[in-house]
Amino acid sequence: ETGRTRINAGISSSTFKWHVPAGDSFEGPECVLVYSDRGLEGMTHAFHDLYRNNLIPSRWHNTIPPVLLNTWETTYFDVSHAKILEIAKIAVSCGVEMIVLDDGWFGQRDDATSSLGDWYEDKRKFPEGLCTMVKEINELGLKFGIWIEPEMVNVRSKLYAAHPNWCLNQQGRNSRCEGRNQLVLDFTREEVREHVIAKLDALLTESNIEYLKWDMNRHLTEVYGNAISPQKQGEVFHRY
Repeated sequence: ETGRTRINAGISSSTFKWHVPAGDSFEGPECVLVYSDRGLEGMTHAFHDLYRNNLIPSRWHNTIPPVLLNTWETTYFDVSHAKILEIAKIAVSCGVEMIVLDDGWFGQRDDATSSLGDWYEDKRKFPEGLCTMVKEINELGLKFGIWIEPEMVNVRSKLYAAHPNWCLNQQGRNSRCEGRNQLVLDFTREEVREHVIAKLDALLTESNIEYLKWDMNRHLTEVYGNAISPQKQGEVFHRY
C-alpha cells in the first residue's frame, strides 16, 4: 500500500496473557502520539510541550537538569575514593554540578563477571564507606549520583551463592541463558522484591544520593515466574 501510514501500538500478544477474574479490571499502558505538519522539529516540540505542560510530575516543572560527569569512560571498573574525589575537584572547576559514580563500586566488582546483586560498597575501594566520600563531594558544591542494576545478578556473587533459585527460569529445567554474564531476578517472589527494596533503601538512606542511573543491560529470557501459577505466566513480562 502507498500513501498511507499504519501504526500498531500496544502490548505484544506473543508474550502477553492476562487473567481478569469477575469484578477485576486491567489498565493498559498509556500510548502518547502527536502529529505535526512541520516535520520532525515540529513533532519534537509538540512532544516536549505535551510532557512539560501535562504529563511530567509537577515537582519537575521548569527544572533545569544539572550538568553531570559520569565516571564510566574515565575509570571503568577502576574506581576508588581517591580517584573519584580527584575527578570531582577538577569537574567543579569546569562548571560540572553533579558526579555520577558508575559501575565498579560494589561487592568485588573488578569486571563484568561478578558482584551484581551485592549492593554494598567495596571496602577495598571505599574503606571509609560511600557516605564519607559523598560528604566530601557535597562539600565541593557538587551533587552525587550512583549507578545500579538491581534487577540483575551475577552467578559469581554472594546473592546468587545464597539464593540460586531467585532467578527467572522454570525450576527443574537446565535451560537458562546468561546475557552479559548476568541473570534476571524473579520478581514474582515476594522475598526477592523485599530484598531489593531493602538494599535500595539502605543505599539511599546512608548517603546523600540525589540521582540514580538505573541500568538494564540485557533482555529477558526464560521468562517464567516461580511464585505464580502456570496460568498466570503470561503476566510476568508486564507485571515484573
